Amino acid sequence: MTTPMASLDPSLATAAARPRLAALPPPSAAAALLVPRSGALLPARRRRSGRFSCRAGSAPSEITKEKNRADPSKSGSVLLQVCLQHQVKYGEHVGIIGSAKELGAWKQHVKLDWSEDGWVCQLELPGEAAVEFKFVIVSKGGNDKTWEGGDNRAIQLPKGGTLDIVCNWDKTEEPLGPSGTPKVDRAPKHAAPQTVGDVSAANLAPETDSSSFGGQWQGSEAVFMRSNEHGNKSSDRMWDTAGLGGMALKLVEGDKSSKNWWQKLDLVRRLVSEPVDDQSRLEALICSAIYLKWIYTGQISCSEDGGHYRPNKHAEISRQIFRELEKMYYTKGISPEDVLVIRKIHPCLPSFKSEFTATVPLTRIRDIAHRNDIPHELKQEIKHTIQNKLHRSAGPEDLVATEAMLTRITKNPGEYNGAFVEQFQIFYSELKDFFNAGSLFEQLESIKESLNDSGLEALSSFVKTKQSLDQVDAANIQVVMKTLQSLSSLRSVLMKGLESGLRNDATDAGIAMRQKWRLCEIGLEDYSFVLLSRYINGLEASGGSASLAQCVAGNTSVWDDTLDALIIGVNQVGFSGWKPEECIAIGNELLSWKKEGLCESEGSEDGKYIWALRLKATLDRARRLTEEYSEALLSVFPENVKVLGNALGIPENSVRTYTEAEIRAGVIFQVSKLCTVLLKAVRVVIGSSGWDVLVPGVAHGALIQV
Repeated sequence: MTTPMASLDPSLATAAARPRLAALPPPSAAAALLVPRSGALLPARRRRSGRFSCRAGSAPSEITKEKNRADPSKSGSVLLQVCLQHQVKYGEHVGIIGSAKELGAWKQHVKLDWSEDGWVCQLELPGEAAVEFKFVIVSKGGNDKTWEGGDNRAIQLPKGGTLDIVCNWDKTEEPLGPSGTPKVDRAPKHAAPQTVGDVSAANLAPETDSSSFGGQWQGSEAVFMRSNEHGNKSSDRMWDTAGLGGMALKLVEGDKSSKNWWQKLDLVRRLVSEPVDDQSRLEALICSAIYLKWIYTGQISCSEDGGHYRPNKHAEISRQIFRELEKMYYTKGISPEDVLVIRKIHPCLPSFKSEFTATVPLTRIRDIAHRNDIPHELKQEIKHTIQNKLHRSAGPEDLVATEAMLTRITKNPGEYNGAFVEQFQIFYSELKDFFNAGSLFEQLESIKESLNDSGLEALSSFVKTKQSLDQVDAANIQVVMKTLQSLSSLRSVLMKGLESGLRNDATDAGIAMRQKWRLCEIGLEDYSFVLLSRYINGLEASGGSASLAQCVAGNTSVWDDTLDALIIGVNQVGFSGWKPEECIAIGNELLSWKKEGLCESEGSEDGKYIWALRLKATLDRARRLTEEYSEALLSVFPENVKVLGNALGIPENSVRTYTEAEIRAGVIFQVSKLCTVLLKAVRVVIGSSGWDVLVPGVAHGALIQV
């Protein structure tokens, strides 16, 4: 249990209580579908093409490689961490194949795993080796492979250490730009500081952590300019309003006349402020979430219109949107779908802290552009590419340009004056703060001053366990569990502080801090996805469901951590507003079966059998929760994404994979995978058959185990 948050800025609170959420109607069933217990992810409860359930499992791949975190400090080895930013059709997956034996020696591909950042894998390769490779897309049945075009990708590995490379499909000539360290001390994306100590004085994140834009940007690459060429850019976007109505028509018509970012934000403000009934409110939220996501990732470009509005204009609009969203979040009768969609809007809004609502915000870049210790050409590029553009018509592309400039000036240490580089790094951190694009630990740093003693204690515990996690092998699931527990405790503190809602007389400073709290708890939810994924990988490496089933004969203590992980996962779903009462009930049941453990017999029945039956009932209940969540996403996004995507000219592949990416990158997906592992083990214990009826009825055709 965590200590509740006792003292929060009173302007952040209101007397409104959190309403109970309405349950979704059960989905209709029209066909029968069986899935093997070893099951891979299969389509379930289909209503139309492309719909699928959130149920997950581990399917066998064409080649199995040990993907546990290697030890890059081992002499002569390099830990290569690969990320491919590409979306594929449902059922397909991505593999990597290359010249090294670790890459299949051009014979068999190594399967990549899907993550929130893209398709990823970790490989331990010999140091100083020259490696060639390519990516392949493997069809659903595994029979067909699509190779990316162009020449082989090539990389010369260093003697040792860790390297990260980020690639894009079919761009085989792109510079791989490996970054890493000679030893294992490289801080990962969510790294905590190396000094433990008092969290109130700790610096939680380095200034130059990459922004959250890094792995998601799909817009144009940054182009450095030495004169004002922004206004010369013409948009080749097309709009199609045929067949549109309601909020979708208002959005598309509004986007036609909204060239720059502040106008697009104001369009969203008008949409979310207008609804007068539940249906129009949900429609406005869905349209806004999809629209802002495409702006945030650069698929909808922002350009100048000849006007001159500093970033404080964007900040003021963002504050108005945030107020509307928070008011909706705690409105009596709000639906789970509304809450689900609202949470997807928050990360796409800029900050409205006092430094960004000032008359002239972000002035550091002006001083940088007028320094006398850098070349004139570089000064001109900073001035015209970043400074003037930012102060005339800020947009997400400015953060991308700043990241590119920072990469350039830090590529060769010593090439530019150290004081200049330091100031540019500080500006980059400020700009990330404005775009709310900082890492989780940068966000947590920003709320430290608002936490009371119990909040600081929870934050300190999370930081320390995260530090310990960074120093152990991936297979050490005990440390992963401790980190999950401390994360859940910290998020509980934040949710306790937010649960009373936003007062009408809240101060501007109070609202700005509330936004940071909201982003932190959303960031913790996202990071719980990473931790649960790591826990599941460790569990499967140690034997998975088979190991659990074997150990139940003597006692159930080996199940405790896995049940704890599931309880934490379900709690995260409840914290996010999805059927919190049901999540609490499931968590309490799991905790009860964990505490009760085994007895030799219950009446005339075997105690082990009765315990497994009880646990199975609760696991089935948890799995239904994940299926209802995925059904909710599928009811609100696919059709709306398709309609808006066609109307706004979004690439077909982005439209097709939008909802699947939302499900697979959410904590609900990891909860589903844990349910699959535990249910498989429980069925072995009770001796049930190897098939699970998903939808009762009659089916015709061949039954194929995948």
